[in-house]
Amino acid sequence: MGLSGVNEVGAERDAGIRSFPLSDDLHLLAPSGELDLYVAPDLRRKVFDLVAGGVDRVVIDLLDVTFVDSTALGVLVDLAKRVRMRGGSMTVICRDRNILRVLEITGLSRLFRISESIPDAIAPSGQGTSRLEAV
Repeated sequence: MGLSGVNEVGAERDAGIRSFPLSDDLHLLAPSGELDLYVAPDLRRKVFDLVAGGVDRVVIDLLDVTFVDSTALGVLVDLAKRVRMRGGSMTVICRDRNILRVLEITGLSRLFRISESIPDAIAPSGQGTSRLEAV
């Protein structure tokens, strides 16, 4: 399961997306199950709200996601652009080989950092490792 080592105190849950403020400028969002046309718009809204509220580092934890559809891929593109436009960064945590392959084939792996764990994802840019090296 994702989120090992993350304190669930203060976490919010909405539409299958857990939300964890890790600091004033760093927030982790963790959808579970299928990230599809039903859930992806909620993820978009949450990230847009966070960025508008001053969060500049967003981590999307996909460890508990079993499927990602084209709507969700489009939302990830929108999110990466919005966060970058505001001067921030976005990291996606993923270990699922199929999802990683989709991110690589579609070119999304070039839009945001991909990590395999929460500690790696929240490390300052450049100090973590990229999961795509193993795909």
